[in-house]
Amino acid sequence: MKNIYLVKKNPEMEVSNDNWIVMNAYEFAMFLKTPDGERRKDNFGKLPNNCYDAEYTIYAECGIQTAKDWKSEQNNYDYLYRHQKERGIITVSYQALTTDDEDCSGNDVLADESENVELYVLRKMTLEELRKAISKLSEYEKELVICLFLLEKPMTAKSFADLKGTDPRNIINHKKRVLLKLKKMLES
Repeated sequence: MKNIYLVKKNPEMEVSNDNWIVMNAYEFAMFLKTPDGERRKDNFGKLPNNCYDAEYTIYAECGIQTAKDWKSEQNNYDYLYRHQKERGIITVSYQALTTDDEDCSGNDVLADESENVELYVLRKMTLEELRKAISKLSEYEKELVICLFLLEKPMTAKSFADLKGTDPRNIINHKKRVLLKLKKMLES
C-alpha cells in the first residue's frame, strides 16, 4: 500500500486546491526533519478509509482535533468491520441505489445521521448474548447481577450485603466470580 501526504504550502491559509503539496513517504520524512515539519507534525491525520483493498493511504494536514476525529472514525469502522466479519454479517450499501436525480445517491435518500445503524445492531446482538448468558446463572447470581449492575440505581456491594445479611467482602468476591463466569460464557 502506498502512502500519500498532503502538506499545506501555507499552514495559516484556509484549505483550497492550490494550497497543497503532494509528497511521497520519503519526501514527507525529510519534511518532518525540518524545523517547520517538526512544529507541524501533530497536525497530520490519516483520512478514514472504509475500504480495505485501497491501493493507497492518504495523510493530510488537518489540525490536531480533526486528526483525532479521523482516527476515532477509523477505529469505529475497524471495530464494526471486525465484528461483522466474526459474525458473518453482510453489509448492503445504499450508495448503489439510483434515482431519477443524477446528483442523488442512495445515501442521500436513506441517510439518517441521528443513528449509526451498524453500531445499534451490534449493541442489540451483544445485549441478546448477555441476556442468554445471564439466564444460565443461578438465581442468586442473577439477583446479584441485576442488583449491582442492571437496576436504574444499582446497589453497592455493601447495600446488597446488608440486604442478604452477609459481609460485603463476600459480595465483592461473588461479583468477581460471576463477572468472570459471564465473560467466559460470552467468549465461547
